[in-house]
Amino acid sequence: MLPSTFAFGLTDEGQSMYRKLPAFGRWRARMEDLPTTRKLRASLPPREPIPHAREWANSRRPKY
Repeated sequence: MLPSTFAFGLTDEGQSMYRKLPAFGRWRARMEDLPTTRKLRASLPPREPIPHAREWANSRRPKY
């Protein structure tokens, strides 16, 4: 669950929703503070946009 909530937290919509759920925010902060989570985050490369991701989403929309 933590990878999904982390990714959702990268969006404006997710951040605004998390502010409305303080208990969830506290839980997520505790999970992010675990030594294993910190170690994993430190080992990952910096996040960068995926160049083809936006185009992929647009090119596969139905043509209605």
